[in-house]
Amino acid sequence: MVKPLRTSRLMEDVAILDDGMTQRQRESARIGCFMHLRDLTNSHPEFAPPSAVEFVRQWEAAARERLREREERKSVHAD
Repeated sequence: MVKPLRTSRLMEDVAILDDGMTQRQRESARIGCFMHLRDLTNSHPEFAPPSAVEFVRQWEAAARERLREREERKSVHAD
């Protein structure tokens, strides 16, 4: 019998530093995992635990806020 793996947060960088991946590759993999989780929770919300749906929504909102702040900084420096 396979036991389901449940985690409350993403793997920390310390745990994956020795895998031969660069920081950029790790970040790309992390983003890919999040996008997959987001797609699953959006396409099958009836099967996703409410905590997973809320996690995805909060993380996506935080990512959009960081992007907005980054774009604001770029526009200030471009002027």
